[in-house]
Amino acid sequence: MGVTMRFGKPWFISLLLLGMFLSALPGMREARGEDVITFSGFIDSLSSDGKYIAVNETKVSISKAKILNERGTELRLSDLRRDLRVKIEGLDTPSAFIANKITVIRNPDSLKSGF
Repeated sequence: MGVTMRFGKPWFISLLLLGMFLSALPGMREARGEDVITFSGFIDSLSSDGKYIAVNETKVSISKAKILNERGTELRLSDLRRDLRVKIEGLDTPSAFIANKITVIRNPDSLKSGF
């Protein structure tokens, strides 16, 4: 005599609700205005506390940013300086642009290829 498992209606409803919730997550992110924005330019200034930089007259929060060079090698905050060309990826908020990734660009020609 074999034992069989029977899945009832609660299992099906739970699975259906989980699927609906997971499919709504990307939509909720877009509704909050959290689309990743990319722009490039020169660093105009750095704040004395090291939390912000200005690029193309845009205030950029760098406290949680990953700083890399073109080859992908991680750099330190102290490697950033005025007049450096950078590519920034992050989120735009009313108070500041929040950088997730900052790429220091040494070769100006690399800006023409897709940025």
